[in-house]
Amino acid sequence: MGRRGLAAAPCARERGRGTEIRRPPQVESKIEPDVWFQPEMVLEIIGGGLTLSPLHTAGWGRARADAGLAVRFPRFTGRFRDDKAPQGATSVDELRHLYRAQGRGRRRHPAGRAHV
Repeated sequence: MGRRGLAAAPCARERGRGTEIRRPPQVESKIEPDVWFQPEMVLEIIGGGLTLSPLHTAGWGRARADAGLAVRFPRFTGRFRDDKAPQGATSVDELRHLYRAQGRGRRRHPAGRAHV
């Protein structure tokens, strides 16, 4: 299926059909979704900022020992980043830098754009 359809990649499995959902080996997660996707494209999102999360694992333990980072109110901008591979998306270190930078600015400084 094309980009706009966002079809599940081959590693995705469906519940209820007697098959297990397999987590891609590069993923650490505390959440068990209905379907896993193999990263194949980069989407641009915006959000209301970055926050500490006991559930989301991006940068786990780097900003606080028992938390990861999450985007508050994430929204897809509609922009597909064809110029980037999934390996070129915003990294955990970049997210940590954005999180720390928003604390130095205004109290509710937006996180800016991230590529996921």
